[in-house]
Amino acid sequence: MKEFSQYTNPAPFYSNNTNMTGFRIVNINNMGDSLQFHLIKGTVKVDTFPWVEPFESEYIPYYCYHEYVNNYTEWQIRTGNNSGTIANAHSGNTNAMFYSVASSTTKLVLPNFDFTFLNNPVLSFWYAQAGAAYYTLNVYYRSSPSDDWTLLQNYSSSTSGQWTQASINLPNPSSNYQIAFEAMGVNGAGLVLDDIMVSGTPITDFTITASAGNHGQISPSGNVVVPLHNDQTFTLTPDQGYTVDELLVDGISQQRALIYTFENVVAEHTIAASFRTANPTLSTSPTVLYFSTSGGETSAKTINVIVGDFVSVDDILVQVEEPFLVSNDQSNYGLQTTIPYNGGMVYVVFAPPVGGTYTKTMTITNQTNTATVALNGVSTGIEEQKLENIQLYPNPAGDVLNLIFKENDLPEVIEILDVCGRTVLTQHVVDGNIMINISGLQAGVYFVRANDIVKKFIKK
Repeated sequence: MKEFSQYTNPAPFYSNNTNMTGFRIVNINNMGDSLQFHLIKGTVKVDTFPWVEPFESEYIPYYCYHEYVNNYTEWQIRTGNNSGTIANAHSGNTNAMFYSVASSTTKLVLPNFDFTFLNNPVLSFWYAQAGAAYYTLNVYYRSSPSDDWTLLQNYSSSTSGQWTQASINLPNPSSNYQIAFEAMGVNGAGLVLDDIMVSGTPITDFTITASAGNHGQISPSGNVVVPLHNDQTFTLTPDQGYTVDELLVDGISQQRALIYTFENVVAEHTIAASFRTANPTLSTSPTVLYFSTSGGETSAKTINVIVGDFVSVDDILVQVEEPFLVSNDQSNYGLQTTIPYNGGMVYVVFAPPVGGTYTKTMTITNQTNTATVALNGVSTGIEEQKLENIQLYPNPAGDVLNLIFKENDLPEVIEILDVCGRTVLTQHVVDGNIMINISGLQAGVYFVRANDIVKKFIKK
């Protein structure tokens, strides 16, 4: 026997004497003072069709395995049958053969098949028996490894040594389908098997049915064909003065939106929209932001932009004035940003160049409304004469930032901060003329900190 598995006796086990289920030790060979073998964990799953097994190898393929029903006779690879009355494989050089001196029954189990994207799966194969029928071939299936085997077809008649093709439509396809060829017999010439093929009609696309009620449209509409694993976006356009009332996807109500995307499509779907009279509103929470900093530091806060009945898919524009900066993702801060039509979070930073009190207004605008947020910032800041102790150029800067300090005010370390106050670069100071490589920074607003001085610059 050249295999150990949970179906053999003895079965493989771990050093703590527990059974090694789900493992197989196959293709065992004596190599002098050592053994050579393959250790197989789990099962192989096939999802590309047609799948063909020609048995052109030295051993039964590792992705197939034996289930021993009676005795421990293995299927083997050879040319023709045991007696030579079948001299050749059906095609190629070799085929699978089952032969036993003692009465034996063994299943040869193929790899698992995923028929999720295959219609009308079919099993076909070639088999042969010579002379009197000493052997029987049974073909089984099960829809999952935990199910019992179900007989598909029995082949017990002699084929008079001639290769014969058989074809079976596979019932109850599933995503974890198993097929087994069970041979039983004794003596005689053996049973041979070759050129197994599993095929069918591949599913390459799906249909999404899109519809809209009165006072609006959905695009695309009707029966929309989507290739397997592709995304498909639908846009809802209400008539003037209307908004989305309800959005149903596969009959289930969704959060109202003007855009909906099916991602990685692997099934049929429906999408349906209804509309109602709109009452568009735009508001924020909170409506006032207060900032307090010291020593030239920055301070960050957030606001939530709330949209009532949205009537457009256009982005919402958010604008501020210095020394306030805004971002929609906490990275690219500037004097303006955009957020989606249905609202969301805005991140606000107070970045004063010097101390003082600052009062500004944030303006938020969509197609129909405008909302404002009062921005109030107080910074104990840095005295103007201290800022004169450092020169910074060019500003905006490209890949290199140059700094010049007065000799009596040299810092030990220069820090580059982002607008959230995080240190992104440091450099030790040797003399009053400093060149800092900032090529690795993203474009945006940054600050140089030296001792208690903070100065703003822009990276292009």
